[in-house]
Amino acid sequence: MKRKNDKERRAKVSMDNRAIVERFFVRLNKEEKEKIQSRTIKYARISLFGLSKVSEIDVVEFKLNDEHYGIEAREALESFNLRSFTSLPGLPSIFVGVVNLRGNILPVLNLKKFLGLEENEINSRGEVIVLGGKDFEVGILTDEIVGIKEINLNSLTKDLTGFGENLTKFLKGIDREGLILLDVQKLVESPSLIIKTED
Repeated sequence: MKRKNDKERRAKVSMDNRAIVERFFVRLNKEEKEKIQSRTIKYARISLFGLSKVSEIDVVEFKLNDEHYGIEAREALESFNLRSFTSLPGLPSIFVGVVNLRGNILPVLNLKKFLGLEENEINSRGEVIVLGGKDFEVGILTDEIVGIKEINLNSLTKDLTGFGENLTKFLKGIDREGLILLDVQKLVESPSLIIKTED
């Protein structure tokens, strides 16, 4: 019975991961979609039958200035274009403002300022990725969402020489092509994201 339950659990994880990736399918061309579908089927079989430990993951790749960053696809809830936002008095300066997302107020983080990167003027071309924290959701503002990319966790380098302190503490590593993988859990648990309200 335990073996059967393990197989069912692995299958559910694979299905959940596929659902996450499919949220970004509208951004991909036909060739990219076919690649992801092929990988999803392969990893679902590996996970289901326990043939080996999967070290490849899908990440949502996005741009900040001229650098390419990524977060694990399973950690992204959704994405949207930042057409407008509302500034609120007392909101920490690391936030761009808030947006109304289907009736819910979502704070949007200026990821460049948060990570200590060079900033430029915020415009309507920015794209927001929604992340889920323990008790809240927050959007992170990017210059552009590139799409879904597969990376091998074993290929990540931990040598973060040259990066600022604000950035290195939120990094998992850098892949062979220079994509900088962020640690979403550390990011959403940062005390800097706590918005204090007056009683």
